[in-house]
Amino acid sequence: MRALIFGFAALLSAGAPLAAGAAGDLIDRARVMACYQEHIEAQEALNCIGAAAAACQEIHTDQFEGSTTVGIAACLSAETEVWDDVLNTNYGLRRAEMMAQDAEYGAPLIGRGEALRNAQRAWIAFRDAECLRLYSEHQDGTLRSIIGASCHLTLTAKRAVDLYLASPE
Repeated sequence: MRALIFGFAALLSAGAPLAAGAAGDLIDRARVMACYQEHIEAQEALNCIGAAAAACQEIHTDQFEGSTTVGIAACLSAETEVWDDVLNTNYGLRRAEMMAQDAEYGAPLIGRGEALRNAQRAWIAFRDAECLRLYSEHQDGTLRSIIGASCHLTLTAKRAVDLYLASPE
């Protein structure tokens, strides 16, 4: 399982070097993936969260100012897209693993793959509600977009790591 995740992570990082998204081509996808791959086995991948967004915030061009409120939120959102790809990969591999266990051991009382799917759907609802709650607490200020984007980045990356670490291998 872990070898499959590293193999797919290499494919993710081998594509376009920058993640397209709200901030344009400003996030170094390879940087996020290299940090993730280097630290996941030591369970320190959470230390990678925000590094690419921080680098993005140092960008100052005629078209983009990374240190503004809009720029910071865009950088956070762009890094979130990379972590969301990691999350979806880890979820898909973990679900396939659980469904294979269901098939191997016969009809389970509770299907592992179905339970994971239900948990993932509930987690998505929780993440979105929690980030909206944080955003709403600051809705009268300019930091609301940064707070909301930071919440999505942090929770998405943590879930991606959790799904990887949940593997029994």
